[in-house]
Amino acid sequence: MFLDTLVQDSAWRALFAREKQILTEAKNGDGGERGEEEEDSIPFSILEEDIRATHPFRVFMLRRALSVSYFEKKLYELLDHEVTE
Repeated sequence: MFLDTLVQDSAWRALFAREKQILTEAKNGDGGERGEEEEDSIPFSILEEDIRATHPFRVFMLRRALSVSYFEKKLYELLDHEVTE
């Protein structure tokens, strides 16, 4: 659960998520193209679009996790005769 949250964090993604682009300008000695990799950070506009699309729905996952603890709290607060009826 921690790693899922970590990779969804926009600050982490802005620093560490990279987009690889292969440059094919260099040539091998055998005539084939040799790809050179260049890494760029993901543009903020893409991160912002993802946040705007998914952030409002993250509260549903939180509510689902909290509903179990609220149910257990109410169950343990019941008196014995209320549980066995």
